[in-house]
Formats: sequence, structure tokens, C-alpha cells
Amino acid sequence: MTVETAPSAVLVGKNRNGNWVVRERNGNFGGLFANRTQAIKYALLANGHRPETIVEVTYAIELYVSPLPIA
Repeated sequence: MTVETAPSAVLVGKNRNGNWVVRERNGNFGGLFANRTQAIKYALLANGHRPETIVEVTYAIELYVSPLPIA
């Protein structure tokens, strides 16, 4: 028997500079986009085409990228 976890929310909104940001709530994926259409398209592609998990926020969100660990 497998236990299926609920998909995490994908936040879509603008950052302080007016660029569109997509960020999965747990930080598993994200991106920076020039327009809303491309941001939504990416969010759907990255989350397995689950529109119910996409949340468009009205506050500024930022995309944080951490460096890869050095081997």
C-alpha cells in the first residue's frame, strides 16, 4: 500500500522589481519570468498539470537560490 502525499502549493506572483516569480512552497522548484502567462505555463508543467495547487499571491514574493554544495 502506498501513501500519496498532497501536492505542495505553487506560489505565483510578482517580486519587488515587477518580475513574475514561481516558487514551490517547499523550494523544490521555481523560476523568474517576464509575464504571467509564461509563469503559469511553467507552474503547470513543473507541478504535473495540477491547476488546483497554483496560488496567485497579491504580495511580493522572491525567488531564493542557494549555491550548490562543493563536493
